[in-house]
Amino acid sequence: MNRYGQNRNAFRRFLLWMSRTRRPDGPLLLLRLGIGAGMAWHGYRTLLGGDPPGSAMEGFIQNAIADELGWPFPEFFAYLAKGGELLGGVLVILGLLTRPALLLLSSILGVAAFVFLSGSPVGERELALIYLLGCLVLLWMGPGRYSLDAWLLHPRRRRRL
Repeated sequence: MNRYGQNRNAFRRFLLWMSRTRRPDGPLLLLRLGIGAGMAWHGYRTLLGGDPPGSAMEGFIQNAIADELGWPFPEFFAYLAKGGELLGGVLVILGLLTRPALLLLSSILGVAAFVFLSGSPVGERELALIYLLGCLVLLWMGPGRYSLDAWLLHPRRRRRL
């Protein structure tokens, strides 16, 4: 024990144990929950947020899609983007159809970071880039053992979870 009442050896043992783990399933679960919750909240806030509810979506359609990007069918693309954020985030949290959901989220975030915010400094694109990086890591590594995908695809593992 040191003078603050903490056992430094226990903390060192914990750090050594953390560095020796060969299973990335726990960290993948944490990353999945963080990315999924952030994306789902962002989509929900725009789809149903504002005063009155839904006014944030109208602003997103007019300002972002119609004026900034000039895409045809701005309502369709706006609902596709925000609905994709909400649905994709929920699917990533659950670990269900994780890789297709991550492909959808990666495409939405790629458009946000490299098309919509193309003239902006990196500081304004930072959040979209961080979410995009997290989606790409999850896409590469997979959802992990603690997901509905793993539970449905590998029925023999159900007993071990």
